[in-house]
Amino acid sequence: MAGAPINVVALLQQIIREHTPENIWIDSLLIGYRVLGNTNRGEIGEDFICRYLGNCGIKVENGSRVDPIDFRIGEMKFEVKTASLGGQRDIPNLIMYV
Repeated sequence: MAGAPINVVALLQQIIREHTPENIWIDSLLIGYRVLGNTNRGEIGEDFICRYLGNCGIKVENGSRVDPIDFRIGEMKFEVKTASLGGQRDIPNLIMYV
């Protein structure tokens, strides 16, 4: 039972299109954030939260590159996760936003 030859590449492309979710970011004001790598997203998220808290009058001290935390408020330590990937550290005050 022979039929017309199948263009396997075209068939695969069609199936990929059918299974690819719609990109909701195309017209978003934050598309620039979405296309960045996880390291950049993490840095942006940390900076955003620190600046936001500072603008609210909350004094924030940044952690260093060798410190296992992102910032402190008084004696409380905080870890911020705003990238898509990354393991959670054993810090009780974890702020996550993906």
